[in-house]
Amino acid sequence: MMILPGTSGIAQILDDTASFEFVLDHPSSTDQTSVSQRLTYQSSIKKIVTVTIDCRQVRSKDTIPVYHYVFENVPLNKGPSFTELNFSKANNSSNTNQSFIRAITKLGAMPPGIYLTGVSIQSKDSTVKAFKQFYQPVDSNLSYKSPLRISTNELLGGASKSINNPKNISKQIAASKDQLQKQTTRISKKLRSEKGISVHPLMIDGKTYSELYYEEWFLGRYEIVAGKGMQDKIAGEGSMLKDNAGALVHNDLGDFQSVSGELRDLFAKGKDQKEVLKGNVELSQYLGNGQEPGSMQDNNYTEFRAQIDTRVFDMPVGIEGFYTTQDANRQAKASYIRFHYEVATAKEELLQKINTYKSKFGETVAKGQGLQMMYGSYLNKLENEKGSLLDDLSRNYGLSEQSLKNNEGNLDQVLSDLPKNIDTSKLRSTALRQLDEHTDSSKALNKLQTARQKIEKDKAEIQKRYDRIVALEKQYEKYRTLLDQYRTQLHLDSAITYSKIQALEKGDESSYKDLLKASAGLLPDGKVKTFAAGLTHFDAGIINQYESDYTMAGQNLKGMSTGYDFGFVKAAVTLGKTQYVSRDGSVDNYNSYLGKLTFKPFKKQHIELLYYGYSPAIKTLGKDTFYQHSDIAGQSYTEPVTIVSINYQGELTKFLNAQVEGATSMKKGETVQFDMDHSATKTNFDLMIPYTTTQLQGEWEHAGRAFENSTLPYSKAGTDRYTVATTTDLFHSFLTVGLQFNYMEQNNFGNTAYSNKWGFDIATHSKRFPSLQLSYKPFSTFRAYSDTLNVPQRPMTGEVWTGRASYQFKKNKISHRFSVVYNQNSSNMDTIRYASKMVQATYILTLKQDSYTASSGWSQMPVTDTATGKSFDLSTWFMSIGGGRAITSQLSVNLAEEIAIAGFGLQRMSTTAGLQYRFVKWPIMLRLQARYTNYRLTVQSPRTNLYAGQIGMGWQFKLKKR
Repeated sequence: MMILPGTSGIAQILDDTASFEFVLDHPSSTDQTSVSQRLTYQSSIKKIVTVTIDCRQVRSKDTIPVYHYVFENVPLNKGPSFTELNFSKANNSSNTNQSFIRAITKLGAMPPGIYLTGVSIQSKDSTVKAFKQFYQPVDSNLSYKSPLRISTNELLGGASKSINNPKNISKQIAASKDQLQKQTTRISKKLRSEKGISVHPLMIDGKTYSELYYEEWFLGRYEIVAGKGMQDKIAGEGSMLKDNAGALVHNDLGDFQSVSGELRDLFAKGKDQKEVLKGNVELSQYLGNGQEPGSMQDNNYTEFRAQIDTRVFDMPVGIEGFYTTQDANRQAKASYIRFHYEVATAKEELLQKINTYKSKFGETVAKGQGLQMMYGSYLNKLENEKGSLLDDLSRNYGLSEQSLKNNEGNLDQVLSDLPKNIDTSKLRSTALRQLDEHTDSSKALNKLQTARQKIEKDKAEIQKRYDRIVALEKQYEKYRTLLDQYRTQLHLDSAITYSKIQALEKGDESSYKDLLKASAGLLPDGKVKTFAAGLTHFDAGIINQYESDYTMAGQNLKGMSTGYDFGFVKAAVTLGKTQYVSRDGSVDNYNSYLGKLTFKPFKKQHIELLYYGYSPAIKTLGKDTFYQHSDIAGQSYTEPVTIVSINYQGELTKFLNAQVEGATSMKKGETVQFDMDHSATKTNFDLMIPYTTTQLQGEWEHAGRAFENSTLPYSKAGTDRYTVATTTDLFHSFLTVGLQFNYMEQNNFGNTAYSNKWGFDIATHSKRFPSLQLSYKPFSTFRAYSDTLNVPQRPMTGEVWTGRASYQFKKNKISHRFSVVYNQNSSNMDTIRYASKMVQATYILTLKQDSYTASSGWSQMPVTDTATGKSFDLSTWFMSIGGGRAITSQLSVNLAEEIAIAGFGLQRMSTTAGLQYRFVKWPIMLRLQARYTNYRLTVQSPRTNLYAGQIGMGWQFKLKKR
């Protein structure tokens, strides 16, 4: 085994095959009770070692010990890793200043100063044996990540009031001085009473600071700003911690730690700046003497909406709720409450941290290269100057570097080592060795005697040069140590955090748990090991869960759903009641459950296994309407149905994606049958033609006649469907053209039906010219009309034409927007047909404080004559004009007028007026709106007057952790 000598550079320990290097972060206290220090390392072997840390603070002329700890049985893992050395768990803490340790708990970090920390690491069998000394300066300003700074900010955040009267500058100056004194006194009283910290005011270059001390230890300097500037300063720091922590990372040569280490501490403090509870609440009261035909609304009702975001065990959680008093008269309730774990928010927050780290790490690597060049040149300059001084001492005085170091620069001792009698054999032999062999002996002796006399004469100058050599060596060692620490920190930071993050897939592809594992170096110790780290989702209440096309396809479900990432597989469970509104207005309930396993065998490949079951609820089975018209032989709605499904999604090539699902259904007591009648399958391919802007999509779907899932929005049984679509961009993406073809075949109880439908869409994209869009979309969800009459379901077929032209430009801060819209749609649901047409032109003018809208158009839609009960198409010309103005930053008003004219004359006229007011001191907004409508639906209908009003209040709240 070869042991490299302990230095302050990169520590590397070899035993022919083993290597080891490490760095040491500053000690910190995250909970302000215990202190720990992170040791980051890279080892080629796995060992149990003893770690000894000895730290001394550099004073003006000497160093004083601050702590000494010995940690036994510390496990070293193979590869890049880190370990937290908790001071309270040390096996030996002799020569430790406990007052200094308490100061760390008060500050949360290392007190300002310069520290020399020696670290010794050794295994029992000595296969690992290393020593390294770290030079660790700490800035005198109170650290942004210090809990002491955060608590001081909270103390002063709402303490100051600004005076903004430019007419009396002298009063403002006096008030500012008074505020500075009050703020300093407030800090002093609060910190002394709660934390035992003394505060001393200090003026530097016209700025006011508070210097904080705990016992004899200086904790840092905090700047005090008068007036509103203090609030702005504190708000800015909080915003930086929460949203831009990378800007607070020190990557200068002096006090640089690892990028991940600094961000880890900053992220932990930034979390304290986040709102632990925020949301909005809306309460609205609607009043009226009647409703327009088809509105299905009560005349007078109240609505309450609430959305709350909070954190539970550091997990983002959302709660949403809605309540309306109209539910008292409804079978199908609109009110709901929903509770969900915001895993997307958690992932977004983590990705934001990762991106901050990647950006700062890249910046630091680039800066490190510049520092290496700059300080490398500086080190060469120091070395050259030292060499020049040593050459001069050797040439003029015969003094060697070794003789000076052996005597620690004491020239009297150097002279005493020289022989006093020049005729002795010792003097002769010494002189001969120093001079050329051809030089005369007597001359050599004379030269030595002369050198001795010259040393005695120039003793002060020689001492000055020696002191300069010592200073150069200290300076050289300092910056060599700092450069080596910088380089090693970046190397280990890259191995432990950056390389793992870079190895991940894109953020959308990687799971939250994968991101957590890769970014462990950015998170508090133990965060990755928590149970919540593997939670993929948790939803409860009214949810719309989509799992696959043939199981849960987004149906309204009252229940709960949760999932967990076990690493090799993701598992999910969903339980509850699937609800539908029947054609008679009642609610059908199905008891539903689903289990899902998701595997990821290869990159960008997903395989899902699903087991889904349902049965009609007892309440639903007891309804007569549930069995109404169900006269088709072989059907049973009372037995539970189970569906087994397998789903594949993946990227086959760079340009080709595929999605395939196969499912089969069975009733209670039946065995699984993977035949065409009991099965359903769907295959979808998405191809981007290489080196073009053309995309092709193809889909084939088959649902056997015996395949059953009554909880789907519509029945797919007995259906084969083929779809082909293409989209391409032309003329440098100015024009997009799409074409779709759909072929459907339905086979049911001996009847076969076919349908062929074509669709297209065309759109232009330009900032200089008007944007145009035209599309035709046919749709169909039925199998056979004869079946829709027998089985209550929700089939529909129809088509939609849509055309749109729009243009917008801005001139002199005035915005003009023009648009023309055409819409024609028709649909058939069972025996009910609906069709409408509409053309509308709109102009919107937007000024600094005003906004105006004018529109005009024509529509045709079916109406029912209330007098005769007959339905017919009614053509109407309509126009409207309205505007709004922000009178102040708190108050805005709006007014609008609408007129509609039919063939028999004035059909409709309405006036709407409203105002909105936002309070200055409270996050509350009030809304008032009044509406008058006079209409006559048909020529036979009487003219009706409607009066309606709305009173609403909205409250946005944010509560922070205290």
